[in-house]
Amino acid sequence: MLTDKLQEKVMLDVLQLAGLAGPDQTLPPSVRVKTWSEPQRHTVHYYLNYSDNAQTLSYLYGPGPTC
Repeated sequence: MLTDKLQEKVMLDVLQLAGLAGPDQTLPPSVRVKTWSEPQRHTVHYYLNYSDNAQTLSYLYGPGPTC
């Protein structure tokens, strides 16, 4: 039986080997990222925290769009 931490590591390694890993896989388990795209313009990624605890993380997609 794997610990939660080891299971997370195994899954991340499998995702990387399959070419499916990205910045979203490093988020805390309670945080989800959603993406909105405006055709031919901007893509915005936003985070939703589904826990009662505050989360601190970095925006992993580079600078946001300017108007």
